[in-house]
Amino acid sequence: MAKVGHAGETISKSADSGKFDLVVMGSHGHGTLGNLVMGSVATQVLAHCKVPVLLVR
Repeated sequence: MAKVGHAGETISKSADSGKFDLVVMGSHGHGTLGNLVMGSVATQVLAHCKVPVLLVR
C-alpha cells in the first residue's frame, strides 16, 4: 500500500485508522539539535499518533 503525504502524519493516520496495537520505528538518534533543524519523522509520529509507539535506536 502506497500513500502520499508528509511521512509523520501519514504514518500516524494509518496507525490510528487501522486496528494496530503498536507502531515500531527506528530512530537515527541525530540528537536534539538535529531534530530541531531537520525535523524527525519519529518525533512527528510520537506527537500525532494515538497508538503507542516504540522507538528502536
